[in-house]
Amino acid sequence: CDILAAQSALRACMEALDHKDLDALDDFAGTNSTVEVVARVVFKNFAAKLAAAGGVVAPITRLEVVVMESDIAGASYFEEDAAGLLVPAAAAPAPAASNVLCATNLPPDYDAA
Repeated sequence: CDILAAQSALRACMEALDHKDLDALDDFAGTNSTVEVVARVVFKNFAAKLAAAGGVVAPITRLEVVVMESDIAGASYFEEDAAGLLVPAAAAPAPAASNVLCATNLPPDYDAA
C-alpha cells in the first residue's frame, strides 16, 4: 500500500467527522454513533478512498480500523479476505505476497507501553 495514499485517505475520513454531529451525517443514519459504528464507518470510507486514489500496490488481505475513546476503551472493525479486500488496478502487476494494512486512529498522546 502506498503510505502517502493511505495517510491522505485516513486524513480525509477523519476530517469528514472532526467536530461534526455524527448523528446528523448520512453515514450514521438509522444508527447510534457508538465507537463501534464509528470504526465501521471509518473503515468503509477509508477503504473506498484508498481504492479510488489508486493507493493499492499489492493485494491487501486484512484491513482494520481501531478507534479509541480513551487510553483504555475503544473498538475496532476489520474485514479479511485471502483473495484480497483491495487489489491493485488490473494494469499494475501484483506481487505473490500480500500486504496487511492496519489503519489506527489513536490520540496523538497515546502510549501503548
